[in-house]
Amino acid sequence: MSNYSKPRRIVTRSGGILRGIFASTKYCKQIAWEGNIEKDAVVLFEFSHHILDVSSQPFKSTFVHGGKKTSRTPDFLVTTNNEKIIVECKPKDRLDDPKVQAHMEIGKQHFESDGYRYFIATNDLLRHGYALVNARHLLPYRIRPLQRKEEVARILHQLDSLKNKFSEPSFSSAINFLNSGTDVLVMMASGLLFFDFQTEIQEETQLFYKPTLENHDAASFLFS
Repeated sequence: MSNYSKPRRIVTRSGGILRGIFASTKYCKQIAWEGNIEKDAVVLFEFSHHILDVSSQPFKSTFVHGGKKTSRTPDFLVTTNNEKIIVECKPKDRLDDPKVQAHMEIGKQHFESDGYRYFIATNDLLRHGYALVNARHLLPYRIRPLQRKEEVARILHQLDSLKNKFSEPSFSSAINFLNSGTDVLVMMASGLLFFDFQTEIQEETQLFYKPTLENHDAASFLFS
């Protein structure tokens, strides 16, 4: 029998761990993070079309393992259409420690027995390829909830014009046709245009109107 309770508050004034709040436009809330690995994960979650919601340290789960009472507080709970994923963010070199391995294995057994998928996201995994670089580049271009309706309508009109001209435009052809690199980046950042997050954005980068490839999701590491 396990008990799920409210965890401690993440962002405090004390302690030597880097902490912060990420203002998510996709999930319409603030997401707290601890350390650079969690911070990187949150940025990638922001550009995932598979993820419906993200909660940081969603609960504290207390349970009995090997006759002893123990507890786990996940770094993140990620919700998709068909599953709930416990995501733990850890430095890759720490996973070589037998004590850390045992700690993570107990958490994996516990949460999977309760119906969650358990996933360990390392710094190497999150920073592999260009996904994080691209996501950080696109962050300032997201359409925000308080953006003027006229500006959003203009972007959507630009998108319609692009669709009428190209079936699958390249990055440069879209910019040249719309005469605006900013508009194209806004569409890419806001889930209106998709591309391969694992490759560098260049003139020849292929753009799509629907997420047809696995790498169109910045957090594809969770689903591959």
